[in-house]
Amino acid sequence: MPVDTTSAICPKGKELPKEEESYISPLNHLFRLEARLFITAGSLGWVYEPLSIFVKQMMEVEGNQVHVLTYDDMPQNSFLTYSVMGTKEACAILRKARTFLSSG
Repeated sequence: MPVDTTSAICPKGKELPKEEESYISPLNHLFRLEARLFITAGSLGWVYEPLSIFVKQMMEVEGNQVHVLTYDDMPQNSFLTYSVMGTKEACAILRKARTFLSSG
């Protein structure tokens, strides 16, 4: 089921043409990645559901290398909340990202 990705930027009652929508949101507009993609996601974030769909779709594109690190009961940008969750945890995220991005 497609998720509405333009409601925050499109005037109510006006639809954005599909060719313009792809510039606003990559959701449902898949593309081949030239680099690996590492994503952190907190399950409490307002974009968690569309982000999960995007990740699944991008993983299905042949050749794409996508890794998502999900944190339950955390806000969307878990890494930038290091002042709350702790520097040790933020460093763990960076180590995981470095391992994924530099492998292969």
